[in-house]
Amino acid sequence: YNETTAAAGVPVTFKHALTWITFKVQGDENTSGGGFVLNSITMNEVKGSGDFTSSDRKWVTGTTKFSVPVFEGAVNLTTEPVVTENVARGTLIIPQVTEDSSNYTATIKFTNTLGDVDINEEITVGLGPGWEIGKHYTYTLKFTTSEILIEPHMEDWVEVDAGTQIF
Repeated sequence: YNETTAAAGVPVTFKHALTWITFKVQGDENTSGGGFVLNSITMNEVKGSGDFTSSDRKWVTGTTKFSVPVFEGAVNLTTEPVVTENVARGTLIIPQVTEDSSNYTATIKFTNTLGDVDINEEITVGLGPGWEIGKHYTYTLKFTTSEILIEPHMEDWVEVDAGTQIF
């Protein structure tokens, strides 16, 4: 939109070129309220570079892999799932699929405070074989005293019209 001439601009359809990852964590009646303290979530061996071609919306990823820190700190679990991350605007990664159909993983570190002595624990959870372009993946981790469950969920990013901006 041109403020001086009041001419309408060219309509543009925006499509996301990355993948958005969100982690939610929750406890049960035993592990919440200080029973377990989440210390970190780190995605492992994620490709961090690539070339994007906008005409066909395709990524060719590089070979360098790195760890993606999603959360680091100390947070008590609650009985409701809570988004837990330190990334200010969400964890965005290049869409990718493993070469050998194995699963990507995340390392979860937490402290079990239910006994006489606090126990620092570390587990690795599977995140699936990859992520598609323009999708939002939410992983809900539920901590119980006998197991840790992961529930993945995927959806398209919802486009929101933020209104006309005049520059």
